[in-house]
Order: sequence, then structure tokens, then C-alpha cells
Amino acid sequence: QNGEEDLQGIREELGAVYSDILRLFRAADYLTAIEINKQQLEGIKTHLGTRDSLYGSSTNSLAVLYRRAGYYDKALPYYHKAITHARENFGIEHPEYGNRVNNLAEFHRVRADYHKALPLFYEALANAKANYGRESRQYALILSNIGRTLTQIGRPEESLELFQEAHAYFSNQEPREHQIYIAVLSNLASSFRTLGRLDEAYNYYLEAAAVSEEFQGREHASYARRIGNLGLFYLETGQLDKALESLELATEITANTMGTSHRSYGARLNNLASIYSRMGDNDKALQYYYEAANIYRLNSGKSHPVYAVALDNLAGVYLIQGDLERARSYYEQAREITASTEGIDHPTYALRLANIGELYLKKGDLHQARELLNQSLTISVLERGFLRLPELKSSQAIMIWPSRRFSKQIPYLKTN
Repeated sequence: QNGEEDLQGIREELGAVYSDILRLFRAADYLTAIEINKQQLEGIKTHLGTRDSLYGSSTNSLAVLYRRAGYYDKALPYYHKAITHARENFGIEHPEYGNRVNNLAEFHRVRADYHKALPLFYEALANAKANYGRESRQYALILSNIGRTLTQIGRPEESLELFQEAHAYFSNQEPREHQIYIAVLSNLASSFRTLGRLDEAYNYYLEAAAVSEEFQGREHASYARRIGNLGLFYLETGQLDKALESLELATEITANTMGTSHRSYGARLNNLASIYSRMGDNDKALQYYYEAANIYRLNSGKSHPVYAVALDNLAGVYLIQGDLERARSYYEQAREITASTEGIDHPTYALRLANIGELYLKKGDLHQARELLNQSLTISVLERGFLRLPELKSSQAIMIWPSRRFSKQIPYLKTN
């Protein structure tokens, strides 16, 4: 009996670590959370064994943390371990199995592997329906996940229906989960924006910001995200003064809540740089892009996907300025990082090739430009099965269609 009590005490102690992990997760301190989670997982393995339910939960949380930190190659094995654990210990009809399948689907969505994400989301949705019913929190959450995926693959009409169903659930929920409700409002706004229904999009962006301000306060990371979304909406619709005002506020709040060395602050600087680039102030844009790149480098290292994005942004400004050699250097560095982290058949790698192709087009090297742009389009079509017109650069449209490789009509989905 004493042995059982000792084991229960160990179990409770190890389980209590989740509160620390959750606190760090909410603060977006993923690297510290990962280290604590790894220690917890090792303790569970040593004292309780790999069949214990805590082992599956700890494995699942470690996968999510690695994903949120952007370490996708480390996240994926833990997602599979968590699913295997649930399948072997609970069975595929158990809700925990469905939850972990949903998490793996979200991993693939974030990595733009949509053809892998959607089947898993629908499997998780069926599991949620069987266990909780259509009028349930989990069902509505997975609807939102599917909606985001459909938006990203150019099916905004379908995604809007799912977002509206999720909104109907969470708007009537008592007590309301404000963080989730805010995310649902943001999803609706994004969907309406994609459809070109800008007035409706704007209203939902405003409502998301207002709800966040009321229930979370202005000095909150979530409020900074909502104001940032508004700023990006203003940027996209050409309202540059309002965009700058909103994104400066979001940057200030993020600095106060997360600190100026945090990745989220780097993201805010990146958005500010985009505005200055649109305004034609390339020196200011470069300043913020370099600051953002340095933050990403210090937080994640020089071989991380987010650092590749920063280099790609820098290259884009140098391309505008006509400094083609410096642009080529940064584009190539970004391409090499993406090749090693995402693979050469990933849509992001296709975008890297397209950027370099556009550079060669500016240089007047039409042969090299055609080769790179053809490679980019090949990956896009084979990986996704369609094209979204906003992702097709004008240079690709000019260079691709006359080429022999794409002499046949290629299906695409048009989005606004």
C-alpha cells in the first residue's frame, strides 16, 4: 500500500508540472517550456512507464511546444508517438485519440501540407461528433481548423460556412471562452477578407479587437495580435497611415508584454518593415527587417524556417532597390535553409525558387528565370494540386505559360 501511495505521489508531482508548462506556453516562452516538458517526460518514463496516461499527455504537449517554437522536425516524431499511445491504450474511438489526430492535422496545416492536414481534420471531426455531438466545443474547434485550411487552399466560401457554424456555437456559449471567441471572430474576418467582402471583414476585425480589449485589456499579447490584424487589413486595403498607427501600437504593446528580444516582437517589426516598404521608405524597411532577423537568429538560430523568412524579406527590399547581388545572396541563403528544414518539394521552397527566378528576370537572364519559375510551378502544382492566383507572380505568368513543360491547361482556383 505504501508503494502505491508513493507512486500516486510521484504521479501527482509529475502531473503538477503541467501548470508550469501551461504558464510558459501562454507567455510564448516555448524554449523554457520545452526543457521542463522534456524533464517531465523523462520522469514519467522512469517512474510510471510509457503506458501511463501521463506519458501520452506529456508526449503530446512536447510535440505542440516544438511546433509552436518552429522546430518541426523535432515535433513530428512526438505527434506520432502521442497518437500511437492513444490508439494502443484507448482505441481509435476514444476522444483523446481524436484530440491527438487534430493536433497532428494542425501541425500539417501550419507547414502548408494541406493534403495531409484535411483527412486528419475530418477524422478528428468524426471522432468529436461521435463523442460530443455537433453542439460541442471540440466539434466547433475542429470546424474552425478545417475552415482555416480551406481558406488557405483557396476555398473561402466553404470555410466561411464552417466559421459561421463555429461562431454560432461560441457566441451562445455560457460562460463564453473569450480567447476562443476572439479567434473565431478573427477567422471570420479573414474569410470575408479573402472573399473580398471587406466591410464585413473590417467589422469582425474591429469586434475581435473590442472583445479582446474589454476582457483581456490593452496591455495583453492577444490585444496586440488583434490590433496587428487590423493594421495588416489597413495595409492590404491601402490605408497606410492607419496601418502604420495600428502596427506601431501593436509593436509597443508587444514590447511591453513580451519584451524586445521575443520572437513576437520580431514579427511586429517585420510588419512595420512591410509598411515602410509599401511607403517607399526602403531604408526604414531595411532597418526593421534587420532588427527582426537578428531577433529570429538569437531566438531560433540561423537554420530555422523563420530566419529564412527574414532573409527573404531583406532580399525583397534589395531587389526593389536594384542591388541584385545582395538580393541574390539573401535569397539563396533563404532557399538553402528552406531546403534543409522543409524539403525541396514543399510549397515554401517553391516560393523561394520563384523569388530567385524573378531576380534573374530583372537581370535579363530569361533562360535561368524560366528554369527556376518552372521548377517553382511544378512543386506548387504537384504538392497542392492547384494554384491560387495571388501566389502566382506576374513573372511566373509571363514566363511559364509559353514553356513546353506546361503546355497543357493547369487547374487553379481563383481567389480575390
